[in-house]
Amino acid sequence: MKAAISPFRTLIDQALDEIRLRDPCYLGRFPLTMPSLDTFAKRHVERTAGPQYSQVQLEQVFAATCEFLHSTGVLTEGKAAVPDHLSDVILDSALDAFVASEERNGLNPYVAGRFASLRDLLAAEYAERHTARGTRYFIRNQGDRSVVLISAVGIPLNVWSKFLLDPSLQYRMILVEGGSGDLIHGGLERHAELKEHALDIADVIERERLERIDVLAWCNGARVAFALADYCDKVHSLTLVSPALMGIEAITPKYSLFEDGMLKIFATIAERPSLANLLAGSLRQQNRKPDWTEYVNDPVERSTLLLRLPAEKHAAELIAPLTRGDYLINFSRRVSADSAYPIHESIARAQIPILLVTGSHDAIVENSFACTALHRWAKGVVHADVEGAGHYINDLQYVYFRAILRQFFDFERIPSSCARVKVGPLVQARERDSGVS
Repeated sequence: MKAAISPFRTLIDQALDEIRLRDPCYLGRFPLTMPSLDTFAKRHVERTAGPQYSQVQLEQVFAATCEFLHSTGVLTEGKAAVPDHLSDVILDSALDAFVASEERNGLNPYVAGRFASLRDLLAAEYAERHTARGTRYFIRNQGDRSVVLISAVGIPLNVWSKFLLDPSLQYRMILVEGGSGDLIHGGLERHAELKEHALDIADVIERERLERIDVLAWCNGARVAFALADYCDKVHSLTLVSPALMGIEAITPKYSLFEDGMLKIFATIAERPSLANLLAGSLRQQNRKPDWTEYVNDPVERSTLLLRLPAEKHAAELIAPLTRGDYLINFSRRVSADSAYPIHESIARAQIPILLVTGSHDAIVENSFACTALHRWAKGVVHADVEGAGHYINDLQYVYFRAILRQFFDFERIPSSCARVKVGPLVQARERDSGVS
């Protein structure tokens, strides 16, 4: 392990950052409940997919990980009968770091670039332009591959800061402001429908005379991506990250707790719009971490709840479309209009490579519903599922997200499985034990 110690330790530390960024105090309050070496080894020896490890490798990784955790002051409890999910995530990350140290899986530590903020990046490397219809967009002045980023509607662009600020990626990014609100700051100032959003992006592609684009879409941006593929024949591939596809009438509904709760709120607003401000205030108040004192003696449930959380610094940004009464009304109208749009027909017409990226602990969307929809109508979808990830893979699991994306974009190949990422053909309604209903 000596020759690999630097990248190995850095990647483990960045895996620990997934915990720290969700709750900076968590590791100081609660120990990781670690499995025994035998339990850890057995779990990987019995795997039928992904890389195979020898007993010696597993022992080396286990020992080196425990030593690193001890050296950095991370509390652990050894040989737990039921290890928590966090210890599994850290040990699997260590296995991937071990393989990465031998340059065998494309996983590299994240290194921040020279720009301190998106504002600095956009000013230095992007041109701000407008289409004839008045749509504002930003296009990078350099890059060897044109990539359109379609984020979740109403969410500030800052949640994509790791990706956009990454100096190792040389994509010519195109960032188009939808008709709903400000691209940079988020919010839903106006109601704009999915078709309008897709046509705005198509206008930009035509105006810039782009011959081939790859589309990267997150959450409800996935719907816009499929509509764009309908209106623009320059779309070469779609990468869908944690897609929100609820509301397709041809499939039995299945909602996450978050989706179910939002639909109830939207139904209330439809009947009594005057309650929108009150409901927005309630949603702001609910945007908090769990009370960990309720789970002191339940490390499994506690770790499950933690893995569903976003980075603490982005928590307020991620509810931007819900923070004002008028935003909430516009969001309700958008969801209703999106549900009425025959998106399953667009999915069926998309005869291009599609990569689906999901997180095992996503509490915002119901992954099994998206899997069912894509399995039914799309052709040849490749599915990469990231263990220990919630809805925010592009941020918290960035080193994995980048490795998956580079294999699909740069090398145009199916991403490789590793200890934390299971890759394969899409199967219908893949069920996970993350506790998300």
